[in-house]
Amino acid sequence: MGVYLSKANVAMESDSVEGQGMRGVVGDIQGWRRNMEDAHIATTDIRKESGNMDLNADDMSVFGVFDGHGGKEVAKFTQIKFVRELTQTKAFQERRYRYVACLLYAFILLIDTCTTSQCTLRTLLQSYFQEC
Repeated sequence: MGVYLSKANVAMESDSVEGQGMRGVVGDIQGWRRNMEDAHIATTDIRKESGNMDLNADDMSVFGVFDGHGGKEVAKFTQIKFVRELTQTKAFQERRYRYVACLLYAFILLIDTCTTSQCTLRTLLQSYFQEC
């Protein structure tokens, strides 16, 4: 059947998170694909996730789903590196969280590490979003 299974794999792997007055569950189902290609972040403590307990980010949570689009490598890489890249942006460190551009910029930096085709886009965004 190529990249698809003859029958969908509906077994679910789940994680639960709790903190900051929130509770949640994240579930992954592989579906028809031969391998799980998606990854996620679900944390109620951005400091712990970033690996920087000195970070001035009280009461911050991060939730995200990263679709593998035909391969798990970039989704998994983003899961591992996203929060660290986000918290290292200039705007985040200056506590200007409403700058959504920093989220986009952190994502582009991650993708740029994985593919060389993003270099032009990175240069363009870096000059446009100097706030980050």
